[in-house]
Amino acid sequence: MSFLFGLFRFLTWGNIIVAGFFLLFVLMSLVMVPSLLGILMPVFFLATVLYHNILCTQLQRTTANPEVPLPATLPRTILVTGIIAFIYAVLVAINMIFFAKTPDAELMKMINMDSVRNTEGLTKEEIVRIIRKMVLVFGSIHAIAIAVNCELSRIFFNRWRKDQQPKERDPFFDINNPNNP
Repeated sequence: MSFLFGLFRFLTWGNIIVAGFFLLFVLMSLVMVPSLLGILMPVFFLATVLYHNILCTQLQRTTANPEVPLPATLPRTILVTGIIAFIYAVLVAINMIFFAKTPDAELMKMINMDSVRNTEGLTKEEIVRIIRKMVLVFGSIHAIAIAVNCELSRIFFNRWRKDQQPKERDPFFDINNPNNP
């Protein structure tokens, strides 16, 4: 197993777990959301990321065992879901950039500072800054993992498709061919 294939497997299963948890949290928030329209896009994107990674597991199984055929709809579906998942990764990365550029004063206005407890040695502002850094790190890792997984799925899908095409033989160089001039 090559390094890229191992990375592809690791990122696929990691993305399934993370996207599954995010999708579960978003679906649980449906109870408190007054309008379903605001939750429609996160559900769509997270479900697409989850479905793309499930399709990646089928592609990995076929890549590891060429005898196992891919479902007939997988080639088109994995490309479309890969594009949508990549768009999601770009949106997450853009949100992380905007979140990083948000001034501390604005961030403090957005957060209910009464709910943040003072701990020994740390002020409320320092706690919010630490949480901000954690969100930036984990959000960036999430976006990079999805984008790299989309690219790896494209690479392994193209490799699979290339292996499935029959080898073209040029009859001109075949000296055993009686039809050769």
